[in-house]
Amino acid sequence: MKAIRVGATVLFCLAFLVSCESPLTKMGDTAEKAADNSGKAADAASASREEIAKSRLMARSKSASESRRDALNAMMEMEGFPMKATEAAKFMKALEFQLWTGQKYDDDANLDKMLEEAVKEFFRSTNEINGDRDIHRTEISPFFVMGGASDKAFNVYAFAAALHEQHTFQDNVIAEKQHRPESKSMLDVLRHGLRAVQRVEDGNAEYGDLKDWQKDLYRYRNEALAIMQARLNIMLTMTLKEVSNIDKKGKISALKQLYIDKNFKSHFSKLNTGVRREVNVYLEQAVKTKNFLGTIGVESEIHPKIYNMFKKMNINKSDDVPELDRHLAYLDTLFPEDNMKFKRD
Repeated sequence: MKAIRVGATVLFCLAFLVSCESPLTKMGDTAEKAADNSGKAADAASASREEIAKSRLMARSKSASESRRDALNAMMEMEGFPMKATEAAKFMKALEFQLWTGQKYDDDANLDKMLEEAVKEFFRSTNEINGDRDIHRTEISPFFVMGGASDKAFNVYAFAAALHEQHTFQDNVIAEKQHRPESKSMLDVLRHGLRAVQRVEDGNAEYGDLKDWQKDLYRYRNEALAIMQARLNIMLTMTLKEVSNIDKKGKISALKQLYIDKNFKSHFSKLNTGVRREVNVYLEQAVKTKNFLGTIGVESEIHPKIYNMFKKMNINKSDDVPELDRHLAYLDTLFPEDNMKFKRD
């Protein structure tokens, strides 16, 4: 009887253990399934983020490309230089490297690829806006009064004037990033690229050391130098527009000042302070362009008629207005010749 009781007790315990183990097993299975589902959810979320990141880059590329084409077409349709320059600025800001984020997939390698694409498209575009001709093989002039200043020349000068334009995205999105690209504008791209190319020209670097976008710029070196010379000349012309009669609607007075008058009095002191500052920005950009060309051993080529206009210009030495000292300093840097009459008593 005692043995029967012991056996019954053992069977009861075994049954109890089995019944107790079942919920634990179910809990383990549930936890394992939950972990598996959680892992799948995480993978799905990660894949979704990857897809979103890639989609954003694709959308940005498409939108930027369409914006550049729209701006280029609009620029070529405009008649006045100011609006041509406005559309040229839109083109520069829509170059995709200006929208670089530094985030996943938008890394340094992608930035270099965008710079390579920008260089190629930029120089193909300069050829297009110049009537399918290379700029360095074309004689262009910023003076409409010459009668030979074509719409195509104004297209080139508009591009040259807008080289420095930067998209506000750079300040709003990547301004706080520790790693920012050196090439923030097309002007930066040309300067950095031409410096790298010149090191190869001088024998201080190997061609193979150049990045792909710099190699492309090497191919267009003559065009790059021509657009930089055009920038120097258009900045000087924009200055003349404000301080002389060269842009007057009455072409007779403009022609007279350009070809007949021996000298003319600068309007600089009569301009309001805001316009004087703007004029000095033009001259500052001209000085920077001239200085840059000098650093790579290239002599500045100021258009003969621009040079002659500045040579004729007199500034009232008794005037005492804001910005005049800076104005005179820029002029002395640009035209250091003794026959210029820019200095005060």
